[in-house]
Amino acid sequence: MMQLVLRAYTLDDAKPLATLANDYQVSKNLRDTFPYPYLESDAHRFLQFVNKLPPDKGIEYAITVDGVFVGAIGITFSSDIYQKNGEIGYWLGRPYWNKGIISRAIRMLVEYTFENYPIHKITAEVFATNIGSQKALEKNGFILEGICKEHAYKEEIYHDVHLYALFDK
Repeated sequence: MMQLVLRAYTLDDAKPLATLANDYQVSKNLRDTFPYPYLESDAHRFLQFVNKLPPDKGIEYAITVDGVFVGAIGITFSSDIYQKNGEIGYWLGRPYWNKGIISRAIRMLVEYTFENYPIHKITAEVFATNIGSQKALEKNGFILEGICKEHAYKEEIYHDVHLYALFDK
């Protein structure tokens, strides 16, 4: 069985991060803050951001399988009246799709977050066309709270977004 680990980023992650992230099929389902093409300089900027991220703003982890970097997962904590909420985000390199990796990583991060932070609800926003991500969330107990019509604008197209949520038990 493969050993899946969520761990802190290291500077050695820059090259595999840039290699896997520089894939249009990965970036097309992510926000524009995730650039395409994705260069090694983008990876270095991201690693600097992660290293300076205050613990009350969020958590970011590298996903590894058998010691190999395969993707990323994190939760951004909300503030003000939404202070008990967090939003999960993740991606995997295409060679690792459809292997159950992201479903396991979501489960691990959700359990860790609910056990270690005062979070009541974790949300996820997923493009309506990203069926794989929707299935991974649903496998982990996330429920579809609503569909936001033409909620995102990417590549000069309006996209419907599915809003998922999971509550702490």
